Amino acid sequence: MGALMILVFIHELGHFLAAKLFGMRVERFSVGFPPRVWGFKKGDTDYCIGATPLGGYVKIAGMVDESMDNEFLEQEPQPWEYRSKPVWQRMVVITAGVIFNMILAFVIFSGMIMTNGKLVVPLENIDGLYVPEESILHEIGFRNNDKIIGVNGEEVPYFNDLVSASALTSENLNYQIIRNGEEITIPVASSFLDSIQTRGFIDGTSIAPSIFSQIERGSPAAEAGLEVGDRVIAMNGEKVTTWLAFFNIVANNEEGVPLDLTIDRSGEILSFSITPNEDNKLASLILPATVSKEMSPSNADPLIPEVPKFDNSSIFPKGFIETLAPSPANPKNKSIPPVPTLSIHSNPILDATAVVFLP
Repeated sequence: MGALMILVFIHELGHFLAAKLFGMRVERFSVGFPPRVWGFKKGDTDYCIGATPLGGYVKIAGMVDESMDNEFLEQEPQPWEYRSKPVWQRMVVITAGVIFNMILAFVIFSGMIMTNGKLVVPLENIDGLYVPEESILHEIGFRNNDKIIGVNGEEVPYFNDLVSASALTSENLNYQIIRNGEEITIPVASSFLDSIQTRGFIDGTSIAPSIFSQIERGSPAAEAGLEVGDRVIAMNGEKVTTWLAFFNIVANNEEGVPLDLTIDRSGEILSFSITPNEDNKLASLILPATVSKEMSPSNADPLIPEVPKFDNSSIFPKGFIETLAPSPANPKNKSIPPVPTLSIHSNPILDATAVVFLP
């Protein structure tokens, strides 16, 4: 409720200041609707707080507003009245509330970035993309394990730059990638941009790395000797760079069939053959703290496991992201918040989502 009243106050303040700027008489500035609880009068204006905290209003002389006071219409317009001012001034007064709310939002988010720093993912930390065949990325021309190095002909340092508003709205949008050692430019037709809102685009699900964050005691992964921090780089001879690639291989693996894993452990390449146990549980993978379980159009088949989507692409394994321009007074913000883990099942029919959250 307090936050709502702050928004109301700033909104009405915009109307109030714009009216004063153009010499209009403001009869009342109220935060909250009647009945009047408290206030004071200064000059021509009654500054007050209403008992109904659902909004507020500014009563300007010469304007027919929520009070429906229209007796002044029978009189000649006065210089201090709203109706006597030019149309452009009246438009400024009407829109000033929304403009002030936009300024407030800008100030709040700018303050958060200046205080906490901006979390970014360096492109050098991303080994490649995960691109399902039914996705919009595949239709555009991206393929599994493509490594993006630039957008619109320019190399950029951070993943965030690839999907910025300026990049997506630019004319002749295109991406530069490395595929099998060769640099390729992939153009994005403007017709695809209309589908991004509903079908998604390049986001955290495309780049989250296949790194173990927890190994359960007694699990096949633990018994095989896997360790926290191990990165899966291949499964059953297929290159793996992302969490979703790992997820889909495990989810589609036949029950009782061993999985051949190639692991990168601090630069040392190791091989493991692991068979999921009777619960079809393999191990635990890292996953951002906030996930959405909405089914995407490509995953509408109930026999296909639902793929969790990232709502907060800034939460990744330690060292995967960087804090850009943090506040010197708050160095603790460089740390990455803890993330929950989940178990991956090899049988996608066991449950609707094929994932089980661990405590």
